[in-house]
Amino acid sequence: RADEIRWGPDCPPKRLEKILLARGIEGVLIPPHRDLIDWEDFDWNKFSVVRFGMSVPSPDSNVVTADIYRATVMAITKIHEYGYRRISVTVNGEYNQRVGGNLLSGFFYAQQMLGLKPALPPLLTFLKSRTVEELAQQRAALQVWLKKQKPDALLISDIEVPDMIHQLGYRIPQDIAIAGTTVLDIPRLDTGIDQHAEAIGRTAVEMLLKQMNVNERGEPRYPGRILLESRWQDGKSLPPKR
Repeated sequence: RADEIRWGPDCPPKRLEKILLARGIEGVLIPPHRDLIDWEDFDWNKFSVVRFGMSVPSPDSNVVTADIYRATVMAITKIHEYGYRRISVTVNGEYNQRVGGNLLSGFFYAQQMLGLKPALPPLLTFLKSRTVEELAQQRAALQVWLKKQKPDALLISDIEVPDMIHQLGYRIPQDIAIAGTTVLDIPRLDTGIDQHAEAIGRTAVEMLLKQMNVNERGEPRYPGRILLESRWQDGKSLPPKR
């Protein structure tokens, strides 16, 4: 069976390790996290481990995740097929780093492949603490960028951006059509990339069970990645142009 272990901020990693051992847990699945995790002296050699996605860079275990590069190329291609020509992305810079630059790489390749003219630059966001001041600064930067670039369609990764666009007086999708890098996590969006979260979960569990069955513990010598294909989900926030 799978148990959800909530790791409180007042619990040192070594204590978490002892809790897992006391419960007889042999395999650990690490889901995505917004903040970086400091595992300190946690001994992964006592557990089989698999990570979901690339947002948690350590331990250096096997990973099951969506193919972000191919998903981004697919999304930009679909947006172009729907009649949009001034297409760009807003992406959190730290998130793009964690996924190996694959989101921006996919965007730039799609620009070249489709011959987009003008080839609009992306807007990098750096939302971390999400304080009132930080959100206000990012909204102001978004306002300047929208006025200068005049996109008619956006692929976005930050959950706050749709509300910011609305607060700046733009209508979705009449003024700017928007799609998400994951349709499950971004409010106001029903259009974009479906990363097949359930399939990723099932595949990760299967991989973890195989590691447990052969007593593979800790960080493998040659960590592997399983990349699952995403699909496009239609919706009202980015309809085909008439």
